[in-house]
Amino acid sequence: MGRYLPKYSDIDMVVKQLCQRLVNKALQICEKVWLARVEPIPIQGPIFIIGPPRSGTTLLYEALVHKLALTYLTNTHAYCYAAPALITRLLSRHIEATRRPQYRSSFGTIEGKFAPSECGNFWFQWFLPGPDVYTPSGMLEESTLLSIRRIVSAIQFAGKAPIIFKTTYNSMRIGGILDVFPKACFLVCKRNPVDTAQSILRAREQLQGDVNSWLGVRPREHKTITSEKPAIQVVDQIYFIEKQIEEDCKRFGSSAFLPVYYEKFCQNPRGTVEGIERFLHERNVMVEQRDALPKSFPCSTGRKVEPETYAEIVARVRERFPEWSANTHNYAETSDA
Repeated sequence: MGRYLPKYSDIDMVVKQLCQRLVNKALQICEKVWLARVEPIPIQGPIFIIGPPRSGTTLLYEALVHKLALTYLTNTHAYCYAAPALITRLLSRHIEATRRPQYRSSFGTIEGKFAPSECGNFWFQWFLPGPDVYTPSGMLEESTLLSIRRIVSAIQFAGKAPIIFKTTYNSMRIGGILDVFPKACFLVCKRNPVDTAQSILRAREQLQGDVNSWLGVRPREHKTITSEKPAIQVVDQIYFIEKQIEEDCKRFGSSAFLPVYYEKFCQNPRGTVEGIERFLHERNVMVEQRDALPKSFPCSTGRKVEPETYAEIVARVRERFPEWSANTHNYAETSDA
């Protein structure tokens, strides 16, 4: 048998990953030098957008950084994840000058070098990668807490505004985050679970080519649902993530959490953001207003999958979310257009 020869695409991927690692190692050295010269400043918040995958987190993220003066990580930060403060310092003026909302994303990704980004690699420097990402209070070492605080303080100093982060993985890190930032603010995105479940299934197919392939953050209970059918699995994914957030809300105090409902936000984004501003001010996070938001956004709803799969989703949602079933029974019965 002949020796396997990698495809050009395989080689390109390896080269790109190697280049990124080398770039970040060099930038990390520069970042440490710069951080040593920066005096830490009090951190306002920070603000964290959390919730299940496909619950409207990306739309809310882009709307907030457009409407309010906030510091945020971009796609450039995602590539140069080891030097976020330095990148913010170098590019803050350019980011501000080119800031134009698109309100278009592809499964959580907004195109553009300076578009808002989840920047998952930034968090994976300290928090666990892989399937088991749950991080309770007391898990991080004190040196790690200090390191994260200093870097976030430097990013906020460079951006000259309160900082906001968006990644659904932080839904499983609330305890650890509050160890780092006791005054953190959490915006919890909630969406009709039938629509959210369908969107996760479609993302599995389009991004990973397999509806059976897991997508996004996993709750602590993920091992108990891996054998379920995909339709059941995604509903349980949403249920257990929201359950964990609710438990942490009770554990750490509800004053740090504000639910943001996707449907209401799409219908009235300006009113929703005004409510978020009041919440932040109550938490002593002072934000300045900038540009106006659209009067509304399109709200994606209705059946998006095969009727049999849709019926499985609705049945499971009725089991897991009895309040939803009681309030939207007609929707579950008629929304198949």
